[in-house]
Amino acid sequence: MERDWTKLDMRWMRAGLVLTALDIVSALLWLQGPSTILAAVGGVLWVFGLSLLAAPIIILRRAGGIPPGQPFINTTRLVTTGLFRLVRHPQYLGWLVLAAAVPFYTQEPASVALALAAVAATAWGLRGVDEWERGVFGEAYAEYMRQVPGFNLPAGIYRALTRRAEAGREGSPPHS
Repeated sequence: MERDWTKLDMRWMRAGLVLTALDIVSALLWLQGPSTILAAVGGVLWVFGLSLLAAPIIILRRAGGIPPGQPFINTTRLVTTGLFRLVRHPQYLGWLVLAAAVPFYTQEPASVALALAAVAATAWGLRGVDEWERGVFGEAYAEYMRQVPGFNLPAGIYRALTRRAEAGREGSPPHS
């Protein structure tokens, strides 16, 4: 299975990355805003976003059937374990969370504007990712799309718990 990266339009996602990076660099100049509570929320979101960005690298390396010497994104198997059982795109969700974290920390209107633009550009760019992945993994990915949300982590957790409960009921002996 060969991934044709030329078929994935990354322009808007790159714009979102640049805007996020600009907001992060600007945060170094603005520093912490007046509310320590909002700054703490920003810090928690920052750590959570970084975790969502880093974890898929490990998960995809372990479960993705990546050929030796290839980057972690060149999976040859559809990965549906770990964070990928909760959301289809944990790394992109992490990116969006990072973008949203900065305004909580800085509490600057310009930071809010940059974050909104970054999230909008990234979200717009992500609209073609699932079709591209479906082209790589076929019907298995289509089924995965039906079971696991793209970015909605609370819905993904709920669905995973529901699947687990249903599997438990199906495997239990009938009541007499």
